[in-house]
Amino acid sequence: MYTPFFTASYSTRFPGKKRSCGALLFFGKEMRIALPASTDIYLTGGKSHPSETKLARFLVRDLSTGSVFIDIGAHYGYFSLLAATIIQEGIIHSFEPSEAAFGLLRQNTAGSPRITAWQKAVAGNEGSIGFFEFDNLHSEFNSASIGQFEGEGWFRRDAVL
Repeated sequence: MYTPFFTASYSTRFPGKKRSCGALLFFGKEMRIALPASTDIYLTGGKSHPSETKLARFLVRDLSTGSVFIDIGAHYGYFSLLAATIIQEGIIHSFEPSEAAFGLLRQNTAGSPRITAWQKAVAGNEGSIGFFEFDNLHSEFNSASIGQFEGEGWFRRDAVL
């Protein structure tokens, strides 16, 4: 099945401070991250949310040399780098529409010829979409749809409007 990719037609940014630094990952690679968004990577060398640790376990168990891996919403490239370590001779496509996150993604994937980084959003149909970028602390929640965050304590709709 073909999924088209798109460049976001506009981006709404939410202010916040960030600090870029390096982190050593549990699988031996180094990557650039921005704090405080990636504090878990900085402290542990990996992602700490249960869904992300399950995804990492799945990739380690099920990817193999020569696989094709597509990282949609790659952020800074953690899962792309993990996949590149595992599949060795395969191909990785990393998609990240956020301008700020894409800069670090490009830095992190520049040393791996198997990874192609795209500053594009991925959607199920053709066309342009809006894209919302939050402050650094919440940058992993950057999204084309902000309604999903209505009940979250950190989210304020008046900051969007």
